[in-house]
Amino acid sequence: MAAEAGPSFTNEQVAELFERLAGLVEILEGSVFKGRAYRKGAQAIRRLRQPLEAMLIEGSNLTEVSGIGEAIAAKVGELFATGHVRAYDTACAQLPPYTVALLGLPGVGAGTAGRIIATTGARTLEDVLRALDSGEVGWLPRSGERSAGCIARGLREAVSGMGETVS
Repeated sequence: MAAEAGPSFTNEQVAELFERLAGLVEILEGSVFKGRAYRKGAQAIRRLRQPLEAMLIEGSNLTEVSGIGEAIAAKVGELFATGHVRAYDTACAQLPPYTVALLGLPGVGAGTAGRIIATTGARTLEDVLRALDSGEVGWLPRSGERSAGCIARGLREAVSGMGETVS
């Protein structure tokens, strides 16, 4: 059955959403297996020669693509139908709002992001930046305070790129 025209996304945008969802799920559930499945799905989407949108309109069965199972195919369909993926929105709502930006920084995976969130208890971007700047997270891998400074700079740059300002 062919999909109706709905919101439009590039394959790269969809793949990035699944990469972010992988990190969020690993933080929330501690499930590296689910995270790995989402990353595998993201890689499969990036390798597609045809836009997902066109495949859905043609009625292609996405589960025939290696790396895309039923759950990921359903989430892709949900995204193109509604513009949202409920699982992603739910995961984002359970974590501090800076989490996605934190996961997008080079060298910051779900483990480090989860430890920063748990250790600092920071619920706002300003709180986590204060904790990073103060040395509260000196346990960070690869040089502690230096890593904290790099993460703080990266977060500031990431949010300024989204039009937000932080001190």
